[in-house]
Amino acid sequence: MGYVVFRVIGKVLGAYIGSSITDAPQVVKKYLGLGLVPQAGVALGLSLLVRQQFPGIGQIIATAVIAATVIYELIGPLCAKIAITCAGEAGRAESN
Repeated sequence: MGYVVFRVIGKVLGAYIGSSITDAPQVVKKYLGLGLVPQAGVALGLSLLVRQQFPGIGQIIATAVIAATVIYELIGPLCAKIAITCAGEAGRAESN
């Protein structure tokens, strides 16, 4: 659970700090981190590589990453929807 929580905090905080440094709009500062929560394929591949390269502890790390990936894939779309809606981007059509 610690991995899941701290990864989300890192995404939100990192996106906020990065967008503050670049003077991004306030909505980007507030909601970009939530939009970055989903993850999947690369994490699964890397977890298998870790399991092969580090016998013993690699199994624990791989299990944690795979479990976290399942959690992110369950909550990720909801986080992305919240971020897009709160940023005022949902339902906007681009006009030419």
